[in-house]
Amino acid sequence: MVKLATGQIPNFFSVDKVQSFVKNFARLNSHTNSVGNHYHGIGPDHLGYLFVKKQLLNPILDYFNITAELVFAFYLDCVAPIGPHCDMHQLPGPGEHWRSFLIPYSVDNQTSLCGYASTAVLHQWGYSAIEDLPDLDTNLLPYQADLFSHVSQDVCKKFSLCHNAIWHPGDLIYWDSKLAHLSNNFKGKGFISKQAIVVHTYLSH
Repeated sequence: MVKLATGQIPNFFSVDKVQSFVKNFARLNSHTNSVGNHYHGIGPDHLGYLFVKKQLLNPILDYFNITAELVFAFYLDCVAPIGPHCDMHQLPGPGEHWRSFLIPYSVDNQTSLCGYASTAVLHQWGYSAIEDLPDLDTNLLPYQADLFSHVSQDVCKKFSLCHNAIWHPGDLIYWDSKLAHLSNNFKGKGFISKQAIVVHTYLSH
């Protein structure tokens, strides 16, 4: 099995700093997807890009001592738990996907409830369709009732858990953008929504 990067850095940003990111992103026009999740985003051609680069992207790149570029970043106001997926978005220029980053902020817009949400990074990557993956003996079924009740048993059989990152405001959760990942079912715990900042990056050629 190829080991790709994933991890969690505690308190990477202060809660006040994350709150400033949320306030600035929330001013942007939002896109709402088919299940009602709201995305307020900025790409390299946006007027707010220099703010994002200086305040959000550069501290991350400095920590990892690498030069990478922004695919896009957004404030996520999530009302529907997200199933397994990869972050292989179209790149702004020639290059290859690097890492995705998530900075938790709140659950139901309360930072004190943040720990009821998590992002689970999986071992699987490089597949074209979930149905093409084989069923695994070691899979997500033992975690389905507690974490992934929004995912069917058939899909749970296709994936294995690498890292379940419990949300804490200001932490930096990261994974190789090729890796499949998903959210826990925070709604199953009686909550309505969760909020975070997400950043996707690539290595320019």
